[in-house]
Amino acid sequence: MGNEDKPPNPIEYSPNGILKLAWQKRGWLGKVIAFLILVGLTWWQWDHISKLPGISWAVEIGTRWGIPKADPNRYSILVARLEEDDSNRGNERLIVEALKEFEGIQVLRLDRTIPLDGPVPEQMEKQGQNRAREYLNKSGASVIIWGTILNHDGKTAPKLYWTASSLIRRQVRCYSLDSNNQFALPQVFWSDLGDVLRLLVATNQTEFQAKSGHYIADRLPAFISRVRTLLTACVNRPDWNADARSAVRIILADALSKLGEQGGKNQPLVEAVAVYREALKERTTERLPHDWAMIQNNLGITLARIGEREGGTMHLEEAVTAHREAIKERSRKHDPLNWAASQNNLGMTLSLIGEREYGTARLEEAIAAYHEALKEWTREQVPLDWAMTQNNLGGTLIGLGERDNGTVHLEEAIAACRNALKERTRTKVPLDWAQTQNNLGIALQKLGEKKNETALLEEAIAAYREALKERTRERVPLDWATSQNSLGTGLASLGERESGTVRLEQAITAYRDALKERTRELVPLDWAMTQYNLGGALLRLGERESGTTRLVEAIDAYREALKEFTRGRGPNDWAMTQNGLGCALSMLGMRESGTARLEDAVAAYREALKEQTREREPLDWAGTQNNLGLALLRLGEREHEIGLLEEAVAACREALKEQTREREPLDWAGTQINLGNALASLSQHEIGTARLEEAVVAFKSALEVLEPARSSLSIEMAKNNLSRAESLIRDRRK
Repeated sequence: MGNEDKPPNPIEYSPNGILKLAWQKRGWLGKVIAFLILVGLTWWQWDHISKLPGISWAVEIGTRWGIPKADPNRYSILVARLEEDDSNRGNERLIVEALKEFEGIQVLRLDRTIPLDGPVPEQMEKQGQNRAREYLNKSGASVIIWGTILNHDGKTAPKLYWTASSLIRRQVRCYSLDSNNQFALPQVFWSDLGDVLRLLVATNQTEFQAKSGHYIADRLPAFISRVRTLLTACVNRPDWNADARSAVRIILADALSKLGEQGGKNQPLVEAVAVYREALKERTTERLPHDWAMIQNNLGITLARIGEREGGTMHLEEAVTAHREAIKERSRKHDPLNWAASQNNLGMTLSLIGEREYGTARLEEAIAAYHEALKEWTREQVPLDWAMTQNNLGGTLIGLGERDNGTVHLEEAIAACRNALKERTRTKVPLDWAQTQNNLGIALQKLGEKKNETALLEEAIAAYREALKERTRERVPLDWATSQNSLGTGLASLGERESGTVRLEQAITAYRDALKERTRELVPLDWAMTQYNLGGALLRLGERESGTTRLVEAIDAYREALKEFTRGRGPNDWAMTQNGLGCALSMLGMRESGTARLEDAVAAYREALKEQTREREPLDWAGTQNNLGLALLRLGEREHEIGLLEEAVAACREALKEQTREREPLDWAGTQINLGNALASLSQHEIGTARLEEAVVAFKSALEVLEPARSSLSIEMAKNNLSRAESLIRDRRK
């Protein structure tokens, strides 16, 4: 049989056979023809081919959408393809279209099915939950709805799963469509959606609370935006009643308060106060006393944060009222831990007021409140709360220690801060650890200044530098500035006790760094305090340099501080700054010709003494009297005015009424030198030696204290002045 008589080979008429035959017989042209034939056959038989094993899977992979990305500023719901849905995905479309009516949330479609069918339903459901969370992580969505369509007796019902990555419990429900409207989801679906969204908000808040002591301000704006959008959209929705909206608003206020605290901005704090006050109208003490007390407590915290940054005490007094209101409902008997929390917060606010007032009454009230809190906030039961109260107690004890003559309160403050650091570790709560390191530094510095021990000052500087390891400018700008200011005070205090200028120059750098964030617009009182501290460091540096540039800069800094430290707003700070300004003017006046600067200095001291009375601030009063005496002495010498010199002697003697040898030995010795100088200068206008003999007594008294203390500069000055006075006495007796 010839080749032409053989039956055709079936393979040659298959697609592969056609391609092979065309290649063998027609070359490239045959291959192109065969390819076109294959395309036509595939298109013609696509319904059949697309269902072939392997082809259907490949087609689905190749044509489905990518996983969508969620908007981080809105809560978003990802709707997956439902298993056993019809070919048009009708149930999925119904859910998507219905959700789109809820304008506060973003709706996304996931072109994937999460399978539930399998031999072990429980295992398949668990695997489905894990797969759902994977899609949530990839998309960034808040919730994913997935599941299957149940069919029975011609009826269908979606069995839906609600999965959210941050929720511990899951939500599963089978929904029956509205019998009157097959295109509407049942009310229970919307109730479930409201529950899930509210639980999401609450869970997010719990996550933030678990990060107490950590920096979270970078995560809060997106959360706040989501909650705001949600609250706007849920108005007038039947699944969001007044209590539900109120609960979410309180969470919003808490987030705003924390953002304002860590971010250094006042606007979030102001908004939080407004939200809390609205919430108090809905959650009254008669209806929801526990919630009402919680809101009062949080309102008090936020008001105190505002008050801490501004002049006056209005917001701080409002905060005290809020905390006292909370304590009325948070009794120790029925709610001991929350009662302790409000006692602690009350103490913090009273301490802030006490820092701005004369006397110690508010500070003592604050300490009493802390001790009350510690009765329930024990280290064993709530270690971090106990540590927080120990830290706050330490801060208030510092304020008391600055105002009394001894060192007991400062030593107690150091002990309290060290107690706090037993639980406030850098690993556990880094920002709280840094706060306590800063407070410890302040206590060590104040004690070192009182005892004149440089070792304590070195410890203080080390503590400030520890605090700055966590208080970075990028994360917590105002806290960073606070520690920079504290570091400056420690360096300046140490620099005053050293002969060189390195520490003082470092202090000036630290203050100027602090002022980069401590602006007058944002925190006017803190800005003024840093300006005051800068003025002091510049003054000390100017005293050691021959020129006048630093002294002029010091005067400018003090005058800047007085723009916010007014007598009406903060009389104590105003008087303190007037005294510092007088010192800078007096020193500059000594280096310049004329008397204008010295006259300005005398005027500044007299202004300070209007508030620094002997009854209210005996040691500050004495210090300013001594400074006034020195300025009057220099002015009297230049003008050859006996009256001014007599005033100088009187001012020094006034100072010595409080600057006793026992209480303030070094200050007492310094004033004795100034008294001796004033008496010696006055003696030049008199006959006899009475004034000179008094001057000799003053110089010798000073040396009795200075020589054991090894204050070299003061010793040399006193010895020279003593020698000159004794020489004058001998000359006059001849």
